[in-house]
Parts: sequence; C-alpha cells; structure tokens
Amino acid sequence: MNLAVVGMGSISVRHRKNLRQLYPKANIVAMPSRNRVVDIATVENADAVVNNINELISLSPDMVILASPANLHVEQAIRLVESGIPVLIEKPIGLNLEQVKALESKLTQYPVPVNVAYCLRFMPSLEAVKQALDQHKLGNILNIHVEVGQFLPDWRSDKDYTKSVSSNLTLGGGALFELSHEFDYLHFLFGNLNHQYSYLRCSGELKIEVEDLADVMLTTKNGALCYVHLDFLQKSVKRFCTIIGSEGRLEWDLIENKVSVFSKDRKTILYSDKNWDKNKMYISMINDFMKNGGRACSLLEAKSTLQLLLEIKASSKLVSVL
Repeated sequence: MNLAVVGMGSISVRHRKNLRQLYPKANIVAMPSRNRVVDIATVENADAVVNNINELISLSPDMVILASPANLHVEQAIRLVESGIPVLIEKPIGLNLEQVKALESKLTQYPVPVNVAYCLRFMPSLEAVKQALDQHKLGNILNIHVEVGQFLPDWRSDKDYTKSVSSNLTLGGGALFELSHEFDYLHFLFGNLNHQYSYLRCSGELKIEVEDLADVMLTTKNGALCYVHLDFLQKSVKRFCTIIGSEGRLEWDLIENKVSVFSKDRKTILYSDKNWDKNKMYISMINDFMKNGGRACSLLEAKSTLQLLLEIKASSKLVSVL
C-alpha cells in the first residue's frame, strides 16, 4: 500500500505519524507543496520523498492527504482525481469557488473519494451536541453563540508566525479561513447558513496583513440567530459554543471537551473528558475516509462553507484598527 502526504508543515507531520500508526507496513510518501528537493533524512515517518505531483502520481498511491497551502488544494486535487487517486484535503477546500466547481466537474468523469479534513466532526463531544439537538432537548433553537480565540504566535512556537500560512493573504491566511472549522460544524449541526452581517478587522497587534478579528452574524434555515467571533489574539485559548432554545441552554466547551445542558431547574452533563487525546479525531477521520464512512466533510459541504466564507469576505472591507 502506498500512502502520501503533500506538504511539510506541522499538520503534515501529524498525518504521516498517524498513517504510520494505522498502516505500519505501508509505504509512506512525502511531497513538498511546491517543486523542491527535500532530504528524506529530515522528514519523519516517510519511506520516500518525491519532488512534484508527477512523481507522486507515478507511484499510484492508494490515497493522498493534501496538507499544502489552500491556494494549491484544488489544482493538486484535480491532478490526483484525474489519475483515479482518492484525496483527503485539508481545510479550507480552496480559495476560489470556480476552481472548486472545476473539481466537482472532474469527479463526474473520475468518481473517486474526495473529502475535506474538518476534523472537529470527529470529536465525541460534537456527537453529544448533535444528539441533544436531534432529540430536541432544547426545544426550538433561538440563538447560537460561537467563539474561538488563540494567540497566533503560540500556534507553532518554533516558527515565525509572520511567515506562516495563517499570516499570508495569498495562501489563505486570516482568522476567517484559518478558523473555518467553526462554520463547518455549524453547517453539520444546523444545515446551510445565511450571511447577515460581518466585520473583519486587522488590529495591528500582530503586524500581519490579514484579519486577526472576525465577527459574523448568520441565520439558520429555521430563523435562529447565530453570532460567530474568531480571533488570533486571545492569550488564553478559548473555543466555545452556546445554543439557546425555548426549553434550555447547551454549552459546549471544546477546550475542556465538555457538553452541559441547563434547563429550568437542573444542569445535566452530557459529555465530559478533559483528558481526551485530540489526536484521536485525526485518526478517526482517516479511518472514516479509508472506509468511506460518510461522516467526513463532503466536497459539496465544503463548497457551501467556502461560498459562505467568500460572501463574508466580499461584504466586509477589512478595517485596520491601529
């Protein structure tokens, strides 16, 4: 079995390590995002390194994980799909809706599995949230509040954050695209969302060219109001979702990995495991993809999320605070 990971960043390191754990006898191939020579001695959990997509295709891999910058995702995915190779693409699917439509068109000619790696779908706490909603524990949903914030220099402390994908506009940086997991799980829980208002800001605190603050107002198909706040600035990481219904309130703390429901006269813990290993969601995602389990984000779902992100971008001129 040949398995491959494109990209040399921290997420590609994780994916290669997980593939080695899941498939110890597989031949794991690494490829840099763009044509360049890489010494295999510097690449962990790789049996071979290829320098470009043509070399990779010549090995006929059984699946490829694309962990390259977002602006390269669709171009690389199309080449792989044309060769009949299943592809798991890191989020977001891309930066251009027309390119994603071109990939969709290719899949009608070459029907191979393609999913997008929105890994939060594989948190057991998210499953607890979904079950609560499916069982109408909260009654009619009225309001949703989502917040995620983490200090960007702490994300990858061994690297210069100003040179990272997160800080680079052309590579898909900025809080909106880098933290798009929140929009995917909202789609997963509530279906397509309608954009109402957004405000994107560059605080100047980080000396980067992209938004480090994003505030977005959405509505669900049933009319619930959803407020989303994303930032690169909070020194103490926060990732939280509150859902208010006519019969109660649900609080999902993604950092504490805990789901609580508050009704009129009591509090119920639906799920709690602070020590849960978050790498399990990446393992589960790969297993789901390889077995065609159906939980991973589909291309159609990822396209809907991208369309929403582009609507938000187009409607909100980036404001410099300082």
